[in-house]
Amino acid sequence: MFAIRSAQAFTATGIEALAYPTVVTTAPVIGEDRVLTHNGRTTDLLRTIVANTTQSTVLGTPSISMPVGRLMAGLPVGSLEGLPGQDVELLHTALSVEALLAADQGCRR
Repeated sequence: MFAIRSAQAFTATGIEALAYPTVVTTAPVIGEDRVLTHNGRTTDLLRTIVANTTQSTVLGTPSISMPVGRLMAGLPVGSLEGLPGQDVELLHTALSVEALLAADQGCRR
């Protein structure tokens, strides 16, 4: 049901892809990889790390992770997600985003 509503929302609004952080935190320190303090709460590391990728896995939507920005710690973050069966279209969108980001970086130099 959620997949159908998502597809309808994409179509009704003309959205080609959703953009969001791949993970909500930076990589943990080796040996401190069981729990994580996130937003002031101690949580299970694995559950927290995969939270943003679960939707695409459950819905069967294509997604791609690409460095579209950086966290304060300097690690790249960024995912794009499309509609089921729209893998090629999502790859084209990712290439466009990559070109825009490269052009933006060129302007900042």
